[in-house]
Amino acid sequence: GALARQAGGWAVWRIEAGRARLRPVRVGTMNDRQAEILDGLAAGDRVVVFPPDTVHDGVAVKAR
Repeated sequence: GALARQAGGWAVWRIEAGRARLRPVRVGTMNDRQAEILDGLAAGDRVVVFPPDTVHDGVAVKAR
């Protein structure tokens, strides 16, 4: 629910200092429920899951 198509690859909305930032990621093995992230995120990074259309780069977000 966090992966989005971007420029022929994959990206996620990573939460940085309370803002959503679109970050490219490299995906390994994936199925319809899970994806292996090989590069682009670090352990503990928070991401937006099932982002609405109103999420764009730099928009303020709150973690739940």
